Order: sequence, then C-alpha cells, then structure tokens
Amino acid sequence: MMIIFAALAALILLAWRYYYRKNWSRQIRFSLKFGSEAVRAGEPVTLSEIVENRKKLPVPILEAGFRVPVGLRFLDGENIVRSDYLYKRDVFAMLGMECITRKYHLLCQKRGRYPVSQMTLNCRSLLHFDEYYREIACDDILYVYARGTDIRGILPSLISVIGERDANRRIIEDPFAFAGIRPYTPSDPMKNINWKASAKGSGMMVNSYQSVMADQALILLDLEDRRIIKRSDLVEECISLAASLSRWLIRNRWSVGIAVNVVTEDADGFFGIESALGEEQLSRIERMLTLDISSAVYIPFGQMCEQVLSRDHEFMPVLISINTDETAVKSLRAACKDETGAIWVCPCFKEDEPPRTPLGALLWIRREVTP
Repeated sequence: MMIIFAALAALILLAWRYYYRKNWSRQIRFSLKFGSEAVRAGEPVTLSEIVENRKKLPVPILEAGFRVPVGLRFLDGENIVRSDYLYKRDVFAMLGMECITRKYHLLCQKRGRYPVSQMTLNCRSLLHFDEYYREIACDDILYVYARGTDIRGILPSLISVIGERDANRRIIEDPFAFAGIRPYTPSDPMKNINWKASAKGSGMMVNSYQSVMADQALILLDLEDRRIIKRSDLVEECISLAASLSRWLIRNRWSVGIAVNVVTEDADGFFGIESALGEEQLSRIERMLTLDISSAVYIPFGQMCEQVLSRDHEFMPVLISINTDETAVKSLRAACKDETGAIWVCPCFKEDEPPRTPLGALLWIRREVTP
C-alpha cells in the first residue's frame, strides 16, 4: 500500500512540476518605463519597474533583471552591478492577481540614447526543485539631450550678421503679416499709408509688413577632432552649442537645419536635417545630436561645407568646429568663398591661439571653454 501511495505522490509531483513549468509565466507582465521620453544631460529621471501577475497561481520567488548603459547612474536602489553596462536584478514574491511597482531615480550623466535591454524573468517552482527562465522584449528608450550652454557671449556677433543679411537681401512683404507702423519714406507706395495714424501724429505714417522670405539658418557641425591631443570635452561643447543655437534660432522664428560630418550611407554621405520651423523641428535636431560618435567615421568638414554651400540657398551658414589648423581654415575659406554672413563659432581654451591663416569672408567667433 505504501508503494502505491509513494507512486501516486511521485506522479502528482511530476504532474505539478509539468503544470508549473508550462504556466508559471502565463499572464505575467514585466515592463520598464522612463518618467520622461527625453531629458537634458545633468538632469534626473525616474524609471518605473512594473511586475504584474494576472493569474491566481502564485509565484513565490520571481527575479526580474535588466540592464541600462553606464551613462545613467542610479541614485537609489540595490543589487546593481557595473561593468560595460549597469545590471540590476530584483526579487519579488508574487501572489495571484498582484501588481508591484518600484520606482528608481537616475541621474543622466552623459548625452546619448539609452535603451533598456536584456529584460529577463527567473522563477523557482513552489517546492524549489526547478528554475525557469524567460526573456522579454523592451522598446523603451530614453533620449538624453546635450547640456545647455550659455550663448550670450556670441549673440551680439550673431545678431549683427543677421542685421547685415536682412539689409542686403531683397525684401518681399506679405500683405497679410502686419509688423507695425513706421514713418513714411519716398519709396513707400501710397496704398501703405495709414491715414488714421498719420492724422494723430506729426507726419505721414505707413504700415509695414513681414517678409515672405522666412529667415533660414543651417548649422554645419564638425565632430572630428584633428588635434594631436584629443579633447572630447571640446567636441561635446560643439554639440551643446549646436543644440543651444538651434533652440535660440527656432524660438526666434527661424527655420533651422543641420548637417553633421559623420559618414552615412545616404545620398549626401553625411547626417543632415532639412530646414524647418517649430518645436517639432527642435526635437528632431536634439534627438539627432544624441548620436554616438565613439566609433564614427567622418567626412572632411570642408568637403561637406563645400557640398552644401555650392547649392543655391537663402540660409545663413553657422559653422561650428574646433579645428583651426591651416588645412582646415583653407578648406573652409574655399567652401564659403565670398559667402556673406558665414559665421564660424570655435570652442577653445584660453591659451589656444586664433587661426593664423586669413579667414576671408568668414566671421570667426571665439568661444572660450573652461577645462
């Protein structure tokens, strides 16, 4: 009789192990969600870890794991291992029909794109005889934009160039875009006279209108460091300048595009975004500037500038590069030729000397960076 009971118990145990192996992961949900889709470098962000058991069968020991790139740093939490990634594992005791949410605070230390990867679930059976494993796909990604940088030191030069370009270009007024009232000049048509304002004032006044030609700027960004002693902080300052200048121009109603001398397989051979207006365009530019340049291949900056500036265009070129050697200056001068209003912003250290090669029509703006 004992043999029959033992055999029956063994059979029940085997059946239970088989049933648990087939059903432990059924209706279990494991997800990770960043508190924001995009933040700026140096800012904190929350990461929510959500584990949900939607069936009545309990899971007494459930281990959830994932990894994130090392540019993020956990400000709280345990069970974190750092190597080429940050690996985190947490243990849950799940009853049936239970949901557990844990929130962690992270500091975004570096610009970049931070996907969550290697999400796994490990489980032990109720009697701890077996261990089961399951991988889970995750498509959540955090964009860490470049740090904001103070551009007030270069704005006077930029505004001066903008004024010269506006004075030199042909103005075509939009009769539906009223800009204000100004004194009459002999070149003004009679139809623009504002008779009510003229009657109140001491002279003839006319209506002025905005130009139908939208202000356009193209930022040409050089990410190649040709110095003997490489300085990644200067290259990062170039990226921050590109982001900050884009933000200032777009919020002042400029149409802004960008070209970066990182080699791609498209027709132009480099990264680029066509000019456009609005906050959506700013988001596109800032997301583009989260690209990883640790193993990038570069097209010569002068070659890219020549390729872009050889086309018919109405935009104002804004060049950003740290390379001031003779070869670089000559190639940029040749690319810009007699381009009026071309600006070259150059991040450098206090002890760095300005270019010795004549710059031609280029306006060189020194941007000192503290090491």
